[in-house]
Amino acid sequence: MKSNSATPSLANILIVDDVPDNLRVLSQVLLQQGYRVRKATNGQFALNSAQLMPPDLILLDVMMPELDGYEACRFLKADERTRDIPIIFITARDDIESKLMGFEVGGLDYITKPFDVQEVVVRVATQLKVSRLQKELQLQKEQLEQKNQQLEQEISDRITAQTELQNLNQELETKVEQRTQELRLRNQELISLQKKLEISLKKEQSLSEMKSQLITTISHEFRTPLTVIMTSNELIKYKIEKQQTQNLDRHLNRVNESVKRIEQILNSAIVLAQAESNLINFEPQILNLDLFTITVFKAHVFQAWDVEYPPLGGVKASESFG
Repeated sequence: MKSNSATPSLANILIVDDVPDNLRVLSQVLLQQGYRVRKATNGQFALNSAQLMPPDLILLDVMMPELDGYEACRFLKADERTRDIPIIFITARDDIESKLMGFEVGGLDYITKPFDVQEVVVRVATQLKVSRLQKELQLQKEQLEQKNQQLEQEISDRITAQTELQNLNQELETKVEQRTQELRLRNQELISLQKKLEISLKKEQSLSEMKSQLITTISHEFRTPLTVIMTSNELIKYKIEKQQTQNLDRHLNRVNESVKRIEQILNSAIVLAQAESNLINFEPQILNLDLFTITVFKAHVFQAWDVEYPPLGGVKASESFG
């Protein structure tokens, strides 16, 4: 009789019984339900078959020679390859002790002899469904554990990344603070240097003003008596009669020359001082070296002969003195 309650799942069922009639009846019932059926006539053969190709469910007779159903069940549950296969015991005994023994060794249900076809179909379908649900649950559990591991890894990675980010931020803040402190110190140094430069500039300006004032004072103080000397000398020459000045001309001329020499030295000193103070603009001119050499030579000749020679031109400047 074929069940209409569920579509056949093509489950692989191993039937173990030493009675051929029992194997035939159970095989026919399960084949009609659309299951694939394998048969074994003793416990040892059942172990070998299950280990070689684990079935989806085992119908295992309790009373068998050599290796009974309970011992065979113990071996199956001890083997990692077959421990999760659901087992339904087949027995003619209906006492509580036999059923408890079956549950203790790992069985999940019982089918009693003589067989009730409907009972066989329902119990087999139920255990297959339970087994399928357990496998699905186990798969979901494994997937959930895997997701949990992934989630834990992600959380760990995020915590690590967050820690690294915090460390990086802390390091960055430290570097920024250090750099800010360095810039603050540099700024203070620049401000201090600027103040020193301002003070130095003021001192330089003050010294320059003092130098200019000193140049003006020296020029005035020197030129005034020199002018008086030269003027007085000319007046003396003018007032003394000519015959009386013949002996004095030479000495008066020397006075004039000395005064002019002092004036030239003073002019040169003033020019040099003004040049150092940036108070003079030089006007470079082309020099005829031959003419300059001849002029210098003639000046020395006249000086050696004690004859007055027009003085050489001094440094030409855009500024006038006195």
